[in-house]
Parts: sequence; C-alpha cells; structure tokens
Amino acid sequence: MSLIILKNMLDVVRRSYFDCFISLLTLPFIPNLNIVMTTITRLLHVVLVSMISYEVLKFNFKNPESIIAKIFATPGIWTQKITTKNPSKEQIEVAILSMANCIAHSENTDRFSEILANTSEVKIG
Repeated sequence: MSLIILKNMLDVVRRSYFDCFISLLTLPFIPNLNIVMTTITRLLHVVLVSMISYEVLKFNFKNPESIIAKIFATPGIWTQKITTKNPSKEQIEVAILSMANCIAHSENTDRFSEILANTSEVKIG
C-alpha cells in the first residue's frame, strides 16, 4: 500500500516539473497588455501549459525507452535525487496508519481495525 502512495507522489512531482518547464518555454511569448487582457492571457496560458504537459507525460509513459522521453525525464529525475530521500520505517508506518484511519472513517468499515488497534493519538500544544 505504501508503494502505491509513493508512486503517486512521484507522478505529482514529475507533473509539476513539466508544468514548470513548459511554462518557462511559453511565458515569454505572452504580451503584457492592460490588466484585464494580461489576466485573461495568463489564465489561458495555464490551460495551454496543462495541455502540453499532459501530452508530454502521456508520450513519456507510452514510450519510456525513446530518446525524447529520456531527455524530458532526465532533469526531473535529477531534481528528485537532489530533493528527496527514501522514507524511514517510522515515516512509512505513519503513512500507512493515517491512510488506514482515513479509509476506516470515510467508509465506516472495520477492515483496518487490526492496524488501528495499536495506535495512540498524540496531541501537541
């Protein structure tokens, strides 16, 4: 279960990297007009960046071995290596317990009663 959560987090990081990259490529082409037009063009820019980023990510997932996909993925992987590290066992345990607690309370189920039986609430402050 914790591996699925970590994989989803990596996908989010990759997505934000592409958004930033595409935004830096396209932002210089947006003219600065009056405040209303600038606001409209910037909002449209968000849509454009999202569409381009989605297509790039879709291409990368379909063709992970292509040179183009590796070129797009490499800076994001470098950034992840610099800014992230593997979670400790305690962090993974907390993630599993919190997810089990959320699912147990949102779905009103007892599937995670074994896991949640050994937990205690910590109050800070």
